[in-house]
Amino acid sequence: MKNFKSLLVALLIAAGIIGFNSCDVTNISDVILQITIDFDPEFKNKMVPDSSIDVTNLNDYETYRDNKDQIEDAEILHFNYRIDDIRTENNMHIDSIVFKSVNFYMIPTTFDGKRIPGKRYKLGEFKNLRVSDYYKTAKHIIEVSSELGQLISEQIKETPYFIFVTEYSELDGENVDNKFDYIKAHMDMVLRIRTK
Repeated sequence: MKNFKSLLVALLIAAGIIGFNSCDVTNISDVILQITIDFDPEFKNKMVPDSSIDVTNLNDYETYRDNKDQIEDAEILHFNYRIDDIRTENNMHIDSIVFKSVNFYMIPTTFDGKRIPGKRYKLGEFKNLRVSDYYKTAKHIIEVSSELGQLISEQIKETPYFIFVTEYSELDGENVDNKFDYIKAHMDMVLRIRTK
């Protein structure tokens, strides 16, 4: 009987705690979501300095499609970059390939691919990029300014279409190949989106 009373008291206390801590899901005003956007630009048969372009449609991402009309704001959590394969005209070894800089831009477009005038967002820059450091190893830009995040947030509400540009500088050093058969790179950008 004593065990039964103890069990009954424990159940009543548990029920009280659950009732006290329970909340109505409909009272949640904001929902936080994450989207990882992938870019796989290819740089083929070009001389550096030059750039590669990848086209992105956020409608390809289910999380965006399901929530695009309720996006309150967005921020870039991080942006990763790696080189999967690279070959110069004369087969320079990857240890000797160093770009003075590699810049990354996001440019919003209309649905038919026309760039929106005056809109070009620099996501980041790597200076003195030694290819061997990024070869099949992702590195990321840790800090993306909140101002840039706010600008991109506003653009995401207006258009889901973007061009992603990787801009390669000339190589550092002497006796370098400036012609590349290809540079295959992969980038991913993680967005945190808050919906109303």
